[in-house]
Amino acid sequence: MAKLYIASSDSNVSARVCQDCGHIKLYEHSICHDCGSENTRLLPSAEEYAIHDHEGFAPFTVSEYSNIDELVHMADIIIGLDRSENSIQALSFLSGLYGDLDIIKDKIDDVQIFHGTRTDYA
Repeated sequence: MAKLYIASSDSNVSARVCQDCGHIKLYEHSICHDCGSENTRLLPSAEEYAIHDHEGFAPFTVSEYSNIDELVHMADIIIGLDRSENSIQALSFLSGLYGDLDIIKDKIDDVQIFHGTRTDYA
């Protein structure tokens, strides 16, 4: 996402690029938020985007201004599924319980979907 900002020909803000780890952060700051380095460089950048087509992210909620880094994380989780109905149901269940994508990704293999009645389960 951040590389898209830096590559824009219509710059309207500035971004700092860490010369040590490559982390890019919009707006003014002097220290890299990832590695703590002070070896950063100020570059012209762009900051605006809008998402107009977001099919295929269910059960996650995507809006026009969703964070692109989070969308990439969501897509990685969805792509990692075996696409069985159980996996999709497990993802839907976990996304209703947790807002943290890392937790959802870690727990997806732990969910077992039981197709039957409560009596059968007992």
